[in-house]
Amino acid sequence: MSFMYLFFLRQRLAACIAWGVIIAAWPFMYSCRSAAQTPATAIPYRWDKPERRVELSDELLEISGLALAPDGKHLLAIQDEKGIIYELHPGTMQILRRMEFVPEGDFEDITVVGDTLYVVKSSGTLYRIVHTSTAQQQTDKFKNALTKLHDVEGLTADPEHRRLLLACKAAPPTQVQDEKYVYALSLPDLTLDTTPVLRIRRADMIAWLQRAPASPVYEECLAFLTHPERAGILGFSPSGIAIHPQTKYYYVLSAAGRMLAIYSPDGHLLELHRFDKTLLEQPEGICFDGRGHLYIASEGKRRKPVIAVFKP
Repeated sequence: MSFMYLFFLRQRLAACIAWGVIIAAWPFMYSCRSAAQTPATAIPYRWDKPERRVELSDELLEISGLALAPDGKHLLAIQDEKGIIYELHPGTMQILRRMEFVPEGDFEDITVVGDTLYVVKSSGTLYRIVHTSTAQQQTDKFKNALTKLHDVEGLTADPEHRRLLLACKAAPPTQVQDEKYVYALSLPDLTLDTTPVLRIRRADMIAWLQRAPASPVYEECLAFLTHPERAGILGFSPSGIAIHPQTKYYYVLSAAGRMLAIYSPDGHLLELHRFDKTLLEQPEGICFDGRGHLYIASEGKRRKPVIAVFKP
């Protein structure tokens, strides 16, 4: 056998071995590549197992909004029909202080920008409260193009873009009924941008659920959204909204269906969940603290009002 022939045979054998290694490793290489190219949604919460769930005073039976206080430690809450802001202990959830800002109304949510508090009514009317619990406390009222037909229920601050976000539970009869909208009020002049910041679409939710892996919770979500009584109508009705302090994702609550939808800053749906009614009977308020701990408040109907705390 010639030297050249042995050399050629060795080269072919080495090539075959190399290709065999590549083929054997390909699934692993591909999975690593896919994992690297798939952005993590960074939603680290166990929705079925909050870190704690605390019952509230009956005075907060109709709790409708929740926010982190200016001190970054305590919580602020409001409820339907009473123009009172409640300061809550973040551990026991006991009422520490009551701050009246107007006599009465249909108050839906609360948020904080610096030391200034904002409360919204279902009509879209906004109240700005400064110097709370002092002799200099002042409350100013602002109207905008939103009305009772929009049924505003969610309010949160978006300091990065110098604006407030208002989540509408309903759409006026002149608008399509299979979508709901989140609008922005610029700060500090509180001018409304009539182009929605976020469009919550029934079609997007159904498509997301149909692509999602099989799960009893996802099946419940799909059954709720596609119920014959709601044909062509989005049953998901925003009752609260918050922005995650790190990811900047929008967390949107819906008391109807006990659902939570999570959107990326550019409006892509990332997650849907439906809470068990024994955990959150009617979720209405939502906020984060600086560590990413998530607080969700639920009205009391057949059960006591509660706040559930979810930690990453």
